[in-house]
This record gives sequence, structure tokens and C-alpha cells, in this order.
Amino acid sequence: MRELDTQLQQPIGEPRPVAVGDSPGQHLGPGDNNARAYAHWYDTKVMIEIEVLQADVTKLEVDAITNAANTELKHGGGVAKAISRAGGPQVQRESNEKAPIGLGEAVETTAGDMPARYVIHAATMELGGPTSAEIIADATRSTLRKADELGCRSLALVAFGTGVGGFPLDEAARLMVDTVRQHQPSSLQRVVFAVHGDDAERAFEAAVQDR
Repeated sequence: MRELDTQLQQPIGEPRPVAVGDSPGQHLGPGDNNARAYAHWYDTKVMIEIEVLQADVTKLEVDAITNAANTELKHGGGVAKAISRAGGPQVQRESNEKAPIGLGEAVETTAGDMPARYVIHAATMELGGPTSAEIIADATRSTLRKADELGCRSLALVAFGTGVGGFPLDEAARLMVDTVRQHQPSSLQRVVFAVHGDDAERAFEAAVQDR
């Protein structure tokens, strides 16, 4: 397994695979048995590590995790519900204080009982409504900026708009990966795409490898 520093010798501007294997324990919370094999790249153009990891986002030991939220920040289903449940009532209580937010905007709450420090809630749709490519890109961009604003070094992103929003998985993966590559970080060093299922894993790995 090659180490990260060996990848810095590769030509600038290309994502380089650093490692493929079992999920590294330092990324996971105690007792997480749901993590799958991961893929790990270092994008030398933006100087940021990009990982694709099958895991429960609520158990990742990163500075911030993301929630694909509605504009009312009502976390009633899907990943949003899982995050709210894992974090405890504090997550929804703080969300209520900051709602509503605009489409494509992002706000933070504490992560409550989860290992992360923050949850960054990005509005990818109106309550129960569809999403779009523009909204997904804006929400990803707002999330990255918020992570930098908070001084985060590591961030876990979930697939935006592909659940209730009904957006195609492959296109969402491409939009989100491209937005990460366009971001100029001030503190952020590592972005983990925390995905669920083989289809999502393949979509995000393909997006990262496609230049």
C-alpha cells in the first residue's frame, strides 16, 4: 500500500489513488461494523485528500458531517433522520433556531452525541420537493465554505439530492466531486464521501477518477 507522500511525486493536477483496502479505524467511531472497503485519492491541484467510503456517516470521526436537509431543517426521514436520532434532541433543537434557510444555503449545529464536532445542514430541497443540479452544486459549495469558516480540517459529505430529491446518482456524484475540486480551501484538508450501497460507491469513485 503506497503512502501519501509517494503520491506527491506524481504530476500536478491529477487525482492519485493512495490506497484501497479495509476502512482505516481512525475514521470510524467505536463499534462501527458497517464500514466497507474504501478508495482514497490525493488531488494535487487543490491539495486535498478525497475519499470514498461506505460507512454510517453518524459514526465517522471527522470535524464535520453533512446533512442533506430541507429548507425548514425538519429532519424527518432518510439520512437526516438518522443524523438527528444519533445526535440526540440537541441537533433538531438547534436546527429549529436557525430555520428556515434558503435553497443551496448551509448552516451548522453541534453534533450532539456523535463523534463529529459539527453537523453542516445544506438545504437541497423544499420540504418534500425535488432538487436540481444547480441546487446540489450550490449546497455543496456552501457546505465547503462553512467547513472552512468553522476551521474544519476534515469533512464527510453525503450524496445530496439522491433520496427524496430524486436526482440521478451518477450526476449528483459528478457535480459534488467537481465542486470539491473547484473549492480553494483555507483549512479543509480531507473530504470523505460517505456513501451507502455499491451503486453510490461506484458512482463517486468513477466521478473522482474521471478528469
